[in-house]
Amino acid sequence: MEEAYTEAAPQSASKPQFAYLANFHHGSYDPSVDKLALGSLKEGSAGVPDSFPTWTPKDGAVELKVTKPSAASELASAGLFVTGGAVDFGPGSYLDIQATFVAPRGPQEAGVLWAVTIQARTGGTADLGTETRAAVTFQVRGPAARMNVRGIVGTAREEIPPATYDAIFAADPKPFTLQLIVDRISGKGSASFKCGGVHFTKDVTFAAFKENSGPAITAIGATLAIDTADHETASVEVREFRITAPTA
Repeated sequence: MEEAYTEAAPQSASKPQFAYLANFHHGSYDPSVDKLALGSLKEGSAGVPDSFPTWTPKDGAVELKVTKPSAASELASAGLFVTGGAVDFGPGSYLDIQATFVAPRGPQEAGVLWAVTIQARTGGTADLGTETRAAVTFQVRGPAARMNVRGIVGTAREEIPPATYDAIFAADPKPFTLQLIVDRISGKGSASFKCGGVHFTKDVTFAAFKENSGPAITAIGATLAIDTADHETASVEVREFRITAPTA
């Protein structure tokens, strides 16, 4: 795909390979590459009542859409995950996940937060706030946006340049890619954002997925979540989802 990165080399794990690719041919959730036998992507959400999550297949994409019922309700989400079975990335593993998105749509007034995300977490298809996770987000904050990283020691964020924000929300929108590397040998990794010639990366240390310790990652995926809003709806198209990891 246009916005995909080259494979990143780990600092401490051995032999990472391009292991998984879902490019949604005819809207299918089945991967075209699956060297780890992770299986098809599965629909999942936070299960918030009246949030009406939807997954609309298109040729080469799936549109995620969700509504925040009220400002007082929990964060609402819709996502696609590999989970269950062979999805078990515990201490000593290495994981590089990337997804390309296009055409985010949602509230852009001041005070409203929503985000496009890739994440690695505990649990399954139920995207519950109680799960342990690491995530990188394209976080929309009214008329601006930033890359934000969750589940790390300290903070890591980068403001999206106004011209890039405008290109992402244009009538002919520019796609963007998020990348998250989790090295469970060192407890470190990185988070990246790319859109056209704009590319930035933050090195991070994970709070729970520590050096050779912490819970197993059992769900990996791309999500759309809406936070501070009242009866607002957001959507985005996922064009590609890929994983690089040791396959032996």
